[in-house]
Amino acid sequence: MLFDFARTLVWAPSWEELEIRRLARACLEVLSSTLGRPELVARLREAHELYLGVRQEGRRTAQERPAVDSVLDVLERMGLGGLVPFSRVAEVVEDLNRACLEDTAPLPGARETLECLTGRGLSLGLVSNATCAWFVPRCLERHGMNQYLGVQAVSGACGVRKPAPEIFRLALDGLGVAPHEAVMVGDSLAYDVAGARRAGLKALWLEAGTLEPAPLPPGLAPDARLKRLDPGEVLKLISGW
Repeated sequence: MLFDFARTLVWAPSWEELEIRRLARACLEVLSSTLGRPELVARLREAHELYLGVRQEGRRTAQERPAVDSVLDVLERMGLGGLVPFSRVAEVVEDLNRACLEDTAPLPGARETLECLTGRGLSLGLVSNATCAWFVPRCLERHGMNQYLGVQAVSGACGVRKPAPEIFRLALDGLGVAPHEAVMVGDSLAYDVAGARRAGLKALWLEAGTLEPAPLPPGLAPDARLKRLDPGEVLKLISGW
């Protein structure tokens, strides 16, 4: 059984904002200060727009680049590639992501559901779109869930992102489970549900965290839906599959 990360197991609003929109801008803000280059502040919007473009390209191709590489790409496009050593950019990216750990919380029923399913002998894994791959297990560890997820396919480490079938298959290969034997649980219709269905898995849609209320075509619709993670409800739904 596979689970999504943000809005399924944990609530991480600051990290999501950094990951999806703010990373390059936030890095340039820090670098302008530490390098004594206040003129770089005038280029924050440029960094922001370029980063959004990099993220959009990743969504279009379903290919994922690590967070540091994405920021370096933005700096290169701005003509700032030689200004900062790789190690310094990596340090800033890590610091920014680490700071977001404080603004995370487990979603109701998440840990209890993982514990219950593990106790029933199910093999559990995770599939997540995250360019800063280490953030996911670090956050899960913080909230007592990492030990239940034996295989974690995180896009920043795998090089491929949801909804590509490959990232689901990577996780299933690690668990030694065939797609038709597996279920994906997640809040995103486009990434978790449609991606899982295309990869041959069943899909359980967690409605509580979703930002996408629009229905999918019948062939990609979720097999079932939940308002929140509840061990008993999850077991009831999957027992007949």
